[in-house]
Amino acid sequence: MDGLVALAVVIVIIVAAVIAYYFTLAKKRRKEEAAVQETRVEETPIEEEKHEVAAPKTFIELTKVKGIGPKWSERLRGAGVNSADELAKCDSKELAEKLGVSEKIVSRWIRNANEIVASK
Repeated sequence: MDGLVALAVVIVIIVAAVIAYYFTLAKKRRKEEAAVQETRVEETPIEEEKHEVAAPKTFIELTKVKGIGPKWSERLRGAGVNSADELAKCDSKELAEKLGVSEKIVSRWIRNANEIVASK
């Protein structure tokens, strides 16, 4: 019986040593991780990049341009033209090709858009 008690005591001591070792390592790892986090924050301050997009001074809906209704407005948006201001800056030949319409019609829209933009 004395041998079993001695064996049990040895096992308890070994288990206690393993647990103590585990918690020591865990505590050390937490300290190292905290030090790394502090170093990262100190070394590399994050600066947010601000990209300013110049918006038109006044947004003029495409349907306000003479000759453009809701259907053509939708097709123009599909071609990347979202306002009368953007339409006024377009190249008539390129836009006519994108839309599959005559350059004469697109030139008229651009002229009308320029008149609206100039009046605002």
